[in-house]
Amino acid sequence: MTQEPQRLQSDDVIWLASGEPPFVINYKTFLSGDFLKSLNQQCKKIDYSSSVEVRNQWFASGMDCEVLQPNKDWQKGKVRICIEFIPDVDE
Repeated sequence: MTQEPQRLQSDDVIWLASGEPPFVINYKTFLSGDFLKSLNQQCKKIDYSSSVEVRNQWFASGMDCEVLQPNKDWQKGKVRICIEFIPDVDE
């Protein structure tokens, strides 16, 4: 059974269990916030050097990793990039 995805905080640490570092940051261990900053910078230019398969993993199936959150142990799972929509509350 798969658990519900969790939104990571900017100070959560991500360690990729296998494969090459992400196409937007040159480390296998990084803060969630640093990854998002780097992704924002990379979105300003198109990176055709990354393989389509790796990009599909980041945006679809997810990359195997471990996450360290404050006051918790390392937890194995997958990390992927997604966009969330948060509707305004009617007043």
